[in-house]
Amino acid sequence: LPLLSQPYTAAEKNDLISAARRIGGLLGALNGLMKLKLPQSPSVTEPPKPPVIEEKPITIQQSNVPLPEPVKTATAKVEAPAQATIIEAEPEPEEEEPQPEVEPLSQEESNQFPIKAAGRELKLEAAQWSGDKNEIIKKVNIVAQKMEELSAIHSKLSTNPIAKKEMIQKALEITQVTNSILKDCKELAELCTDKRLKMQLLNTVDRLNTLSQQLRVVTAVKASNPNDLDTDNQLFSCASNLTETMKRLLRDSEAASVRCNFKTSGTAALAIIKFKKNLKKSKLAALKKPTTAAKLAGVTAALQQ
Repeated sequence: LPLLSQPYTAAEKNDLISAARRIGGLLGALNGLMKLKLPQSPSVTEPPKPPVIEEKPITIQQSNVPLPEPVKTATAKVEAPAQATIIEAEPEPEEEEPQPEVEPLSQEESNQFPIKAAGRELKLEAAQWSGDKNEIIKKVNIVAQKMEELSAIHSKLSTNPIAKKEMIQKALEITQVTNSILKDCKELAELCTDKRLKMQLLNTVDRLNTLSQQLRVVTAVKASNPNDLDTDNQLFSCASNLTETMKRLLRDSEAASVRCNFKTSGTAALAIIKFKKNLKKSKLAALKKPTTAAKLAGVTAALQQ
């Protein structure tokens, strides 16, 4: 401000232009100072409101000329798929197939039919485990049933000529099912991590394989000579040994399955081998199971007859 109040003389045109520029700069600085000192008014800070345009209704005069219909564009409403809430339900316990009750034979019937008594004893042993998801137990029950059928054929061998072929065929079926059991047990032994249990199971497999082949041969000899009592002795002994060895095979398989690592196996059949005890039936089987002395007495009485 003091500079503006002083008089200024310009001798030339250039001095006048520089003086005008200087005055302009001073006025700009003064304008900035005034903006800082003045209070801000709301009218300056708020943006201007847009002008309000009043919509006037369009009046169409009615005439005889029909108006064109408006074109309707088909707009498909796409609804967002609702998110499905996944509720994890608790796995329901699988219902096991009801297994028929196995009753032991009477002492008199066991003495009269030793092969049937051996098959029934095998059924009582297999009833201790659940047949659900266990192919070994299922096949053992099949062998036990076929042994009872073999006993029925043996009883009518001397009277029915067709019984000879039926007896040989039934022994062949027992051997085939037994070979299938041995195949499953060998695969089970390969997965067992305990060497002692593995060797024990393999030894039982070899013994059972020998006995099944022996039963087939003795049955064929008996069918060729129905009146030979010595062959009956061999047949009864072979059936009893087969039952005892298969019972041992079940116990060895159960022990080996505990020490098996099924996750590393690619065999689909072994995934269903699961030994699950039937507590009620195992107690009943232990009470109903005939003793060794009773079985020997039954075989001896049958041989004497």
